[in-house]
Amino acid sequence: MTDLLIRNIDEEAVRRIDANAERQGLSRSEYLRREVSRLAQIGARPATRADLARSAELFADLADESVMEQAWK
Repeated sequence: MTDLLIRNIDEEAVRRIDANAERQGLSRSEYLRREVSRLAQIGARPATRADLARSAELFADLADESVMEQAWK
């Protein structure tokens, strides 16, 4: 594995990172390792027609008022 050094991080950003890590029960290093891995995956695979069809199927009823009313109860 390669090490990564990031300089000049805003103190408030570090506090938020530490708070997020603590909420997840992780060390700062482990939290950042996971976040960097997650960020590296963004855009790694383009959306396919199958992805779009699945999204359309999953969210088809979002315009249905009765469904949305139930969601907020």
